[in-house]
Amino acid sequence: MQPFLICSSVIVLRKKYPDMARPCKVWLYPVSVWLIILIMAGLCLNTLIEDPRTSLIGLIVPLAGLGICRIQRRRRAA
Repeated sequence: MQPFLICSSVIVLRKKYPDMARPCKVWLYPVSVWLIILIMAGLCLNTLIEDPRTSLIGLIVPLAGLGICRIQRRRRAA
């Protein structure tokens, strides 16, 4: 799950801040990033099918983090 989120953040940050300095280059961007995202999504889907209980427990942590992030953004905006 983490490589999926990391690669997704690369795409988001590059679109959000196109002029920002890039100290680390991504090889074959955006093809390599999308390839990793697709592979990780496939692995998550396979794990969800093969062992749904464990994978759902593993998905709780990033979903909780997403909820906390949204709450923090609303507090900053208010």
